[in-house]
Amino acid sequence: EFKGGTVKVKVNGVEKTVPINETVPATFEDGSTAKTVEGVGTYTVAADGTVTFVPEKSFVGTAPSVRVVREDMNGTKASAIYTPTVTPVKPTATPAETTDIQGKTQTGKPEFTEGDSRVPINEDVPATFDDGSTTKTVEGVGTYTVAADGTVTFVPEKSFVGTAPAVTVVREDKNGTKASATYTPTVTPVTPTATPVETTDIQGATQTGKPVFTEGDSRVPMDDDTPATFEDGSTTKTIPGEGTYTVAPDGTVTFVPEKSFTGTGTGVTVKRVDKNGTPVT
Repeated sequence: EFKGGTVKVKVNGVEKTVPINETVPATFEDGSTAKTVEGVGTYTVAADGTVTFVPEKSFVGTAPSVRVVREDMNGTKASAIYTPTVTPVKPTATPAETTDIQGKTQTGKPEFTEGDSRVPINEDVPATFDDGSTTKTVEGVGTYTVAADGTVTFVPEKSFVGTAPAVTVVREDKNGTKASATYTPTVTPVTPTATPVETTDIQGATQTGKPVFTEGDSRVPMDDDTPATFEDGSTTKTIPGEGTYTVAPDGTVTFVPEKSFTGTGTGVTVKRVDKNGTPVT
């Protein structure tokens, strides 16, 4: 600070005050009015000696000092230093977890918080996973996709159940400082059930019966597009001395006994699957 716009000098041993010459602009000591320090930032000095420092976005710490020079009405120069210090701003992030049933798409969004309200999260830079990708497939598990705002969509393979591997989402603030957090989806199993059926009729008469198959969750119905079979994958089974069993696509079993057969038949096991491909017998 050049106090009161004056400089004190001695004339014949007597201290006198000489005003700063406001018509001569301030400079740095090398005569320039702008100075750039690589990796640090740029300093600019105004005519009145005010220094503006624009740091590089990645710079933190105490920057090198610059010296400002002014002169009084006699042309006598005075100088003083200016030293800026930059404190770090670090955004933070909170992990996300979701749970849903087998075969269903899940979404989750880690929360990213600016380190200072003056340095918000940069919405113009899309989120990525930690390897820089936006899509990741884990064999036997499913596929993860991250949107620009950090929302992760997980599409599990229909057979997968359990806690899937976590993925790490990365975002950055307006300074380019990065923060990361994980997203972890869990898939709970859906298990359809079946109720056996028994029929009785006279010797030689064809009989039909249909086991009852019930979905494990209303969102995962039985797959009516996949025909029922016996447990070995066949649709017809003949047992000598007993008769022939045939299963229809909807699980209805027709039994044609041999004319001489009486008693309780061996029985057959019917298999169906739900929309996840989960079998039930």
